[in-house]
Amino acid sequence: MNPKFKVILYLVLGVCLASFSAAFYATYHAKDASAAVTAPATNASSATVSNVVAGVTNQAPALVANPDEELTVRKRSPRAGRLAAYGIAMFFSVIGLAVMIGYDVSKFFANRVNEFIFNDNLEGVRSPEMRRRSTSGPRAIIWARWE
Repeated sequence: MNPKFKVILYLVLGVCLASFSAAFYATYHAKDASAAVTAPATNASSATVSNVVAGVTNQAPALVANPDEELTVRKRSPRAGRLAAYGIAMFFSVIGLAVMIGYDVSKFFANRVNEFIFNDNLEGVRSPEMRRRSTSGPRAIIWARWE
């Protein structure tokens, strides 16, 4: 893959992820239009007499089924569709970035292993420091046999 194209693709995916995240955050914390409606005040004093004796006590109130109550459905939030769209877009941006990063990391390590196994002299890469350490002591015999 062309390095310039790869950098541009990283930038595009990063900007998309950042913008979709910001839009998701703004949409999530936005106020609904229905939340602006205020409820009537409940702290008003009642003018009715409260010491009236009830006629019959301990009777359960009659349950009246309201047919409209069964058919009422909870309103769907107007933000739910936008939140889902931003979430899906963020998900695919993250997947795209993960694929690109995985491709580059695996290619880097594959090239390192390939250079280690097949260098110009067809020998494995050896450290000069390791050679100096192996010339004295009990490991010198092992290195002498190996070379």
